[in-house]
Amino acid sequence: MKRSYIFIGGLPRSGSTLLQKILNTHSLIAGGPEFRNLDKILSLKNVILNNNELKNFLGEEQINNSTKLFINSLFLDNKNFSDYTYFSEKTPENVFIFEELLYLFPDAKFILTVRNPFSVIASLKKVRERGKKNGQIVTGNVIENSLYVKRMFNEIFYLKKKYSKKICTVNYDDIINNSEQEIRAICDYLGIQFETKMLKPNNINVENRKIWMTSSDNINKIDDSRLNKWIKDLSNTEKHIVNYIFKDTCKQEHLQKYQLGSEQKKYKIIAKTLITLNNLKLKLKNSLYLFLMYKIKLISPPVYQIK
Repeated sequence: MKRSYIFIGGLPRSGSTLLQKILNTHSLIAGGPEFRNLDKILSLKNVILNNNELKNFLGEEQINNSTKLFINSLFLDNKNFSDYTYFSEKTPENVFIFEELLYLFPDAKFILTVRNPFSVIASLKKVRERGKKNGQIVTGNVIENSLYVKRMFNEIFYLKKKYSKKICTVNYDDIINNSEQEIRAICDYLGIQFETKMLKPNNINVENRKIWMTSSDNINKIDDSRLNKWIKDLSNTEKHIVNYIFKDTCKQEHLQKYQLGSEQKKYKIIAKTLITLNNLKLKLKNSLYLFLMYKIKLISPPVYQIK
């Protein structure tokens, strides 16, 4: 079997780490912590390609081939992973570069992870709370997170529609509720044999990030204890905010069962008002920053020195 990649991307807090651990238990697959730099590598490639002088001098094919060689040198050609057929790279934001990766690595496998938006936003809220206890702000508020996740959902819809035969979509709830069936389907997509040890990935520790990962995340047993935690973790107002932002998304992704059956008018009004105020705050913040930088120059633009 030809050696290749498995690229995993999708919504944050949608089970991508659990999926990575499941795949890691397979004898043919190697994977590690989130690399989080493929987008930067591809961004450099695009900077060069967008410079016509460099593009004509070096050649587009050579630039693309050099990019592939560099990525391969990190993973597929790394002697630490030479015994494996697949190298799995999992970073949620990969979803934004799937199309470029598809072009560079047409033989690779691509997996999108999704989850109902209420659970995603509730989980990000918990991450924010843990971050604050450690003096860090690592995610936005419920509205900001909802708008960002909505953008990711839109990218997922685009990819699924355009590359339906190339991309496998995995829903977190399905992995939890029908583990063996879903994992077997993933193995079929990858062209590998199902191995029963994939059902017990809890002894594999991929990453240990105290804010993003709790002790239970590190164990990551396939169980349903957290499927409906969002009901308790989100306030009524927060639920209506998520419901309002993701109304169309739930219809597209067949997640209507998660929508609030009957919106209470007062919460709907509060949700819409808070979203409007949040958008206004962002606009004012950006305007103030530009005013301070360029008009009265209280903020200096960054200066880069080459030593």
